[in-house]
Amino acid sequence: MPKTFTQSIEIGDIDGRSRETIDALAGAGAFFTAIPADTLARLGITPFDKRAFILPDGSRAERKIGYALAKINGREVRTIVTFGDEGAQPLLGKYTLEGLGLEIDEPNAQLVKKPYFFAATPIAVAPIKPAANQEAR
Repeated sequence: MPKTFTQSIEIGDIDGRSRETIDALAGAGAFFTAIPADTLARLGITPFDKRAFILPDGSRAERKIGYALAKINGREVRTIVTFGDEGAQPLLGKYTLEGLGLEIDEPNAQLVKKPYFFAATPIAVAPIKPAANQEAR
């Protein structure tokens, strides 16, 4: 089972007019950062779409998503947030962490800087050859 921990994160509207620091659970496996809908509404963050999600109990639910600014340790990024249930524990998602250039150091229950890779592996581009039964035109 993954080791989880609480991380302070500053969430705000994309115009930077309204911000709030919240404690979110990191390491819970969430893809998008999930914040209670009432908190997002208070910050002026509005949904732009709905997406289907698989919940921890295996059930499926449709949730609204919106854009927000997220800031951790001086790093800030525009990210996608999920409108969670009122009173639910906020979750820090992998999408937000990638944008911030951070990753979870699970043994030490902390966030650490992550290097960006241009490509995961070297890419070799080879010329495309026509199939044996086709002539080059």
